[in-house]
Amino acid sequence: MKGNQRISEATISKVKKVMEELNYFPNTAARTLITNQTYKIGLVLKGSEEPIRLNPFYINVLLGISETCNQHGYGTQTTVSNNMNDLMDEVYKMIKQRMVDAFILLYS
Repeated sequence: MKGNQRISEATISKVKKVMEELNYFPNTAARTLITNQTYKIGLVLKGSEEPIRLNPFYINVLLGISETCNQHGYGTQTTVSNNMNDLMDEVYKMIKQRMVDAFILLYS
């Protein structure tokens, strides 16, 4: 329905109302096939000796990124490693398999 000028606003409103009543959510896999987008952002993090879940910097950054992505209809997929080669292998896999549309690198 999105952007289809052949469908009237009245019809769109009716369909949206029924979608809400039925608690319907669009199928992400179907949307990906139609748009050729995954609606996912890859987060690439450098591992550390301290678990990331205990590091307040990473927690706040990840929460901010996740909330912003969600507001724009995107999810996140995270990869973490201490080893640069392992991390790059995972990033290449994500690119080849079209698992994400973009990356945010939190790695120095």
